[in-house]
Amino acid sequence: MEAKTLPPVHSLPHFVGRATFIKDRPVFATEQPYEVVGTLPPEQEHLRRNTEFELGDIPVYDLRQDFEAPSLDTHGFEFLRRPELSAFDIGSEDGLKDYLRAVLAFLQERFQTTDILVYNYNVRNSKERPTPEEYSGSQAKPQSIVSEAHTDGTDEGGFLRIRHQLGQDYAKYNDGSWRSRIVTLWRATRPVEEAPLALCDPSSLGSDDLINVARPGRDFVGEVSYVKHNLNQRWYFLSDQQPDELTLFSSYDSMDNTKIIGVEPDPSPRATKNRVSIDVRAIVLTKLE
Repeated sequence: MEAKTLPPVHSLPHFVGRATFIKDRPVFATEQPYEVVGTLPPEQEHLRRNTEFELGDIPVYDLRQDFEAPSLDTHGFEFLRRPELSAFDIGSEDGLKDYLRAVLAFLQERFQTTDILVYNYNVRNSKERPTPEEYSGSQAKPQSIVSEAHTDGTDEGGFLRIRHQLGQDYAKYNDGSWRSRIVTLWRATRPVEEAPLALCDPSSLGSDDLINVARPGRDFVGEVSYVKHNLNQRWYFLSDQQPDELTLFSSYDSMDNTKIIGVEPDPSPRATKNRVSIDVRAIVLTKLE
């Protein structure tokens, strides 16, 4: 099958969004970049991170007229129309459980494997601003949007996440005969008027655009990549994204070191409704032929 291509950006409508990008500090020559997740004693709060960030404007190009152009295998993300996944009331406990079961069934269909673990979900609201130490991500206490340009995993971080989540089952899938991926299924619960999910074409990233950052928490040390500002990067979104229009993207793939970079640009003052969304993360394990 011929690989899909994204249309040239000069042919696409766009808006200029503002996002947060990591600074490349001299201290990183001698220190691992890090940020602590979770609660710290007040007297240690100043030690939470050694990273610094800056705001930067980015043109974000609209793929509404090219809905089927991006593909997960080629670009690391794709858009999907799945009306059946927009019918759940994630505001109720039973509705949320039903939605997560439906997501699992969809992913099993999409990747043609039953070896899938849904391990995490987050509800986000563009008006929320929880503090770093707060637990959030539920319907009752949503997380804020993600204004930092980032990927959810690195080669090392994805491997550690899978090993941590699978526990004793990890050995079964680590014999060289399995492809392991971490994917996110993102869906807005109402039409998106502000803070759309924007994704970067990995082929537009410079060789030193990413900085890996350790994220030690209470029971797990993860690793993500943050992005430095570079106007050569090509960012895309889907205008007026509807609840039945989902975005599927990859943050780790044992057979491909290309990672998708995401950001949710700052809210628009013209929006009449804040954005509410749910993202579900899953480990996908596929037996190699």
